[in-house]
Amino acid sequence: MITSLDGAVADPERFATVFDAHYEEIRRYIGRRLDLGIAEDLAAETFLIAFRRRDSFDAAKGGIRPWLYGIATNLIGRHRRAELQRYRALARSGPTRAALYRMLAGLPEVRVVDGVADLDGRVGVGLVFGGGPVRRRSGQHLPVQQQIVIDRESGDLLAVQGAEIQLDGSQVGEPYESYVIKKQGWTDEVPVTR
Repeated sequence: MITSLDGAVADPERFATVFDAHYEEIRRYIGRRLDLGIAEDLAAETFLIAFRRRDSFDAAKGGIRPWLYGIATNLIGRHRRAELQRYRALARSGPTRAALYRMLAGLPEVRVVDGVADLDGRVGVGLVFGGGPVRRRSGQHLPVQQQIVIDRESGDLLAVQGAEIQLDGSQVGEPYESYVIKKQGWTDEVPVTR
């Protein structure tokens, strides 16, 4: 395993050894947190950023591996924030939102499930897909499904969440990760002070 950038700063050709030694591990790390298709792109971007910033690498602060994991973790966070922004933007447009929900529900890998709850306990219709990345829990490897939870009455987006599932498709406990969408309404009432 490569632990330093010896010579890779001055000679970019030598950076290929860093890529060869760590790419697959970084791709798997990202794939466990996001969709595997996205993992390939973000792993490549991780190494592109590392290559561009190779002259700022300081071995005194730690090895290459934690440095690469830090870059990958930042990219995962950026991807999740961008994804949430896209969902929020779509949720603001009624006709676009309805068309999107119908389109998603029509995809062969998407199931429509009634009675899906978000972490706030609000229940709605779930557009459920995936069986993708696997999470370990109590020695079991459980597949993960993504859920888009929609309020049946208003059509508002309630949450985007990931949940562990059994092999029969039933959910195990609460979602392990959730972007709960809150709606704040305006009121003319004066807030109560205490």
